[in-house]
Amino acid sequence: LEPGVSQDDLSKAAKGNFWDKLWICMKCPFVITHKNALTSIENLGRRKNEVFGHADVAFYDLADAMVQHISDEDKMYLSEKELSDKGYLNSFDHIISQTFMTSIFSEPVADFVGDAHELSTMPELLTGKFSDEEITDVDLGPTDNYLDLINNEWGQKLGEGLREKYHINKNTFWTPELLANYLNDIQSYNTWVFKIAFKPFTSDDELIIRFSEKLNKVI
Repeated sequence: LEPGVSQDDLSKAAKGNFWDKLWICMKCPFVITHKNALTSIENLGRRKNEVFGHADVAFYDLADAMVQHISDEDKMYLSEKELSDKGYLNSFDHIISQTFMTSIFSEPVADFVGDAHELSTMPELLTGKFSDEEITDVDLGPTDNYLDLINNEWGQKLGEGLREKYHINKNTFWTPELLANYLNDIQSYNTWVFKIAFKPFTSDDELIIRFSEKLNKVI
């Protein structure tokens, strides 16, 4: 994790006046040189029904679908919390988003987005100075954030590998078949890491069709 602008800083500049935008440009030129990539990522990371139509989908929906794909046998031994945004759902969300960002754009772009998010959530991560309450609170303390950073790093490594495997770049046309195969490779990684099995994504899944269409629109 590197010092820099946070997600809150970026949001303030995007919604702010000329001076807010000038401040972010001077503080972080990376935002200007990678403006198109960051705009695409912001669109992929949020549901925007008003822009992309009813029932728009985002990275989170892919993560949620991946949780639903966990085999019934493995789910029998997992608690509701383990399947929630305090467990696998959060881990999958970070891994999926970082993998896509790295494959399509670059590792530095993915790393910038991941760091900006964590700096907004818990800026104390830079100093390592936490209160006793934060240290002992598993849900609200730094443990969750450190796990996010680890999942971000693994997502970036996975993204580099899948970029080479499928020859992905900013000009790639995402067919439902490509997207399903790509996500199944991410599930294979998660099987290796978490020792759980998954049902596969298929090219005729409505989610797959919608997200592949969105990828082709925003990139």
